[in-house]
Amino acid sequence: MRVLAVDWGGARIGIAVGESEFGIASPRQAIKATGSLAKDAALLKQLVDEEQVGMAIIGVPVHAENPRMARVCLQFAERLRELGVEVRTIDESLTTELSHLDLAEQGYTAAQRKHLVDSEAALRIALRYFSENG
Repeated sequence: MRVLAVDWGGARIGIAVGESEFGIASPRQAIKATGSLAKDAALLKQLVDEEQVGMAIIGVPVHAENPRMARVCLQFAERLRELGVEVRTIDESLTTELSHLDLAEQGYTAAQRKHLVDSEAALRIALRYFSENG
């Protein structure tokens, strides 16, 4: 199944598209968050339709120091469900931190990483989902 992995953030929303059958995914350009969960969900619904995916995987920071972000991610997942999108959630703990480290090791500057890290985290969310639900 083709899936859309999402690393939701208040400023940017990281996106990756993957194929569960093969366990592979690739990042897409992050999109700017609108400040409204309903509007962000509508943007993602458009991507779901354009990319012809069967399911969205939303990363939720289960073990974050601030539980508010987890609640917001779960609310975002619910907004997508209300638009008819099949949604699964998965723990996204450390995906952003690991993405920053990998990008730094690849030689990207801090400014470059800022624009890439969210979708790289979404890529990790997809791969984690495939690994846990293979």
